[in-house]
Amino acid sequence: GNLLVDIHGPNDHQSLLDQNFQRDVLDAYGRCGTALKTYQELWHELKGFEEQLQTLTGDSSGIAAEIDRLQYIVDEINQAALTESDETDLVQQHAEAANAEQILSLGGDIAAALTDGDASVFDLLVNIQSQLAELARVLPAAAEWRNDLQGTTVQIQEIGGAINELLSRIENDPDNLRRLEERMAAVQRLKRKYGHTVQEILAAREKSEARLNDLATRTEQIERLEKEIAALKKHLSDKAATLSCARAKAAGKLARAITAELHGLGFMKSGFAVDLSSCEPTADGADVISFGFAPNPGEPMRALKAIASSGEIARVMLAVKTVLASHDSIPVLVFDEIDANIGGEIGRAVGQKMRRVAENRQVISITHLPQSAVYGRQHYVVTKDVVKGRTKMRISALDAAERTDEIARMLGGKGLTSVIESHARELLASAAAKP
Repeated sequence: GNLLVDIHGPNDHQSLLDQNFQRDVLDAYGRCGTALKTYQELWHELKGFEEQLQTLTGDSSGIAAEIDRLQYIVDEINQAALTESDETDLVQQHAEAANAEQILSLGGDIAAALTDGDASVFDLLVNIQSQLAELARVLPAAAEWRNDLQGTTVQIQEIGGAINELLSRIENDPDNLRRLEERMAAVQRLKRKYGHTVQEILAAREKSEARLNDLATRTEQIERLEKEIAALKKHLSDKAATLSCARAKAAGKLARAITAELHGLGFMKSGFAVDLSSCEPTADGADVISFGFAPNPGEPMRALKAIASSGEIARVMLAVKTVLASHDSIPVLVFDEIDANIGGEIGRAVGQKMRRVAENRQVISITHLPQSAVYGRQHYVVTKDVVKGRTKMRISALDAAERTDEIARMLGGKGLTSVIESHARELLASAAAKP
């Protein structure tokens, strides 16, 4: 939800107070994305090497036992000499061997009937073809019948040949059946231990061989990883410095831009700062970013989360959103009472700034201030009714006339005087004239 809607109001946890969010704001404003991505790629590469090193330098007391275990796995699978046929052909071969007597008996009878016997179908069809050739001399249609029958005769001959070829490969041999059963049992035993298929068993062997190689070359790998980690750390430090430099250049500009927006929102003498301090490298750089705020003259600059009230935070966020209108990726912004406890003139400025932000985002503002409300593109009114002892809420979209009435009501009471209604129309007309 936080990726889709950003809610800012007195009772919400404000993302503006989160240091991660503050860092993202600075990076977006300073267009530090490329430098950050380069840094993060190196960071993740370094972490990968450090994990490998930790694995190799971990508790070595069980290494000898692990080598024995892995070697046993590799030897057991190698001795089986598995092939793809153990997955696809073995079951069929066993079925043929187990039913060899029946297959040879039935197959021999069929082959004899088709082509091999004294009164085979093939001999009968050949004899019929001769008779049709003789008949064709006096009945021309018989020639076509003979041609059709020739095709059938060839098919019969091919079927008989295929049967004989298969029967020649089948042996009614108890020793062969025993060997096949032993092979099936061996394959099933390996499947129970290492995988559901022959491919998974072979993959388990390859994984074990790779781990064996790692353990056998453990010292050499540790030395290599230590050198690579040292080089990466230096490279990472350089990229962190580049990223910090880009952030430092953007920090002052961002602070001045937000301060200028805050002046237009009623903080005429306020100050805003973006402070950077160094820290141990993390996945997002080697900087801690903190937004500072001094809302009133004579007050020191302090961390935003330590000094700002909820109403002030809402307006600071509006200033930030105005500055970052073309950078932020959250599509929906909800401002809840962002203009609470401010006067009409500042309310007008708040409304104008929300309209600017709404040029690139969907902005929803909950407000009781008519000077701000007139800048919305669409006006909804929320009402409560008691129906059968239950309170129900209704949200209604207003047309132009209804909106004028609602603004008049917000100004001081619908229909009290023509002056109020006239003021409401003037506010709406003034807001509509603003770009």
